[in-house]
Amino acid sequence: MSTKPGQLQFSLQPLDHPNFIVNLVHEAKLCERFPEDSLAYLDAVVGNKPQLPPRDLKHCLEGILELRPDLEEDDGFRRLRDYLREYGGT
Repeated sequence: MSTKPGQLQFSLQPLDHPNFIVNLVHEAKLCERFPEDSLAYLDAVVGNKPQLPPRDLKHCLEGILELRPDLEEDDGFRRLRDYLREYGGT
């Protein structure tokens, strides 16, 4: 069974505790290697719950912008950035 790009994201849902997953994405440098896909993934798994944001989310967003500054205008990027600002991640 083959999966077309973008199909996987529809099955992803926000996690109650995304810190571990975001840390793995950061440690593997996926944001720097695959900025657009990483942003879509992070947008899908990081919810808007009023809790401390994953500690590496800021680093992931910085890595995305390093290669793809145009993604700063992406709705998912803005949502994650605003989430960081609102709940003390920056």
